[in-house]
Amino acid sequence: MIRLLGNASRWVDDVVSGRVTSLSAISRREGLSLSRVSNIMELAFLAPDLKSAIIKGEHPIGLTSSALQNACPLPLSWEAQRRVLRFRP
Repeated sequence: MIRLLGNASRWVDDVVSGRVTSLSAISRREGLSLSRVSNIMELAFLAPDLKSAIIKGEHPIGLTSSALQNACPLPLSWEAQRRVLRFRP
């Protein structure tokens, strides 16, 4: 999951900075389908406390990298993300 979060942030930064011009370019570079790249990039917009919990290993037991990707598209609301991913305050 940490690798997914890192890739997501790096890819968004690549697009914003202009290092790449499209998700298709990332897809080709990484050898992943366009839909997979798109899903992973959504994780760059997780609530900061959720990212922190994942990095620290304090995420819900059932939350795996597959489950995280399957939750996409994630809601934009950080509170809704907490509900969907079953994070407890």
